[in-house]
Amino acid sequence: MISVAIPYHKRRLQILGSEIAYVEVGEGDPIVFLHGNPASSYVWRNVIPAVAGPGRCLAPDLIGMGDSDKLPNSGPGSYSFIEYRRFLDALLETLGVFQRATLVVHDWGSALGFDWANRHRDAVTGIVYLEALVRPLSWDEFQERRGESCQALRPPGAEAMLLEQNLFGSPRDVLLTALAAALPYLMVVFAAAVAWLLTGRAAARPAAEPDAASSAVQAIDRTGSVGTREWRGLRRIAAALPRSTSKGVFPTAGAGVNGMSRRFEAFRAERVGVTMRQREWQAKL
Repeated sequence: MISVAIPYHKRRLQILGSEIAYVEVGEGDPIVFLHGNPASSYVWRNVIPAVAGPGRCLAPDLIGMGDSDKLPNSGPGSYSFIEYRRFLDALLETLGVFQRATLVVHDWGSALGFDWANRHRDAVTGIVYLEALVRPLSWDEFQERRGESCQALRPPGAEAMLLEQNLFGSPRDVLLTALAAALPYLMVVFAAAVAWLLTGRAAARPAAEPDAASSAVQAIDRTGSVGTREWRGLRRIAAALPRSTSKGVFPTAGAGVNGMSRRFEAFRAERVGVTMRQREWQAKL
């Protein structure tokens, strides 16, 4: 189950004159979790409990993020890759990560993790990565939208865009991200509207002929099963029945198709509900 709660307490270490917050859970070979940008060890809260048994889980808040200290007197040249690497190297050395380490890396943390693994090849037994920077990329290799977004963060005005306007990327990228986040909710509204329209059309259809209902029911009673022909007949009958607005079920006999008997309603509730769905899926295969 996905939880928003943090099931552990962070520890702190003095690293290169700054305090680094980190999570340490379990015993055994080290499993190092490196988060992305801008994030913290919080992203691993539902992963660490699942693997803490067989290993020693270490999840730092990278310098300047989460509960770790911010760099003093930071400026345009601060928080470079080299600076992050210095702090990560010193932290892992202090924590005694020298051998049989598994790296679990994401986003910006993947760049740091792959670099550390390349420089400590004998100390690494495996790497798990997602949304990762496996190797350096040129601007030409970026997709058009991603390249535009990243380039927007580089001009002199990028700091104001991030800190004052709260925009992480170009305005177009922000708009597309917002639309993508809203898409599931828009689909729910769209599906509800389509269902409402279809229900209204079904209720407006003329009632099915009694002969069609009788023929379908008699054929089912005679054979004991719902064949393709009978299924089509029942589907036409069901489409003609108005839906109940309160429970979404078919009305009782006498309130729907003219001449519909209680026998058909009881039979439908007892036998057809499951059988028709089975036959329908079989017909689609």
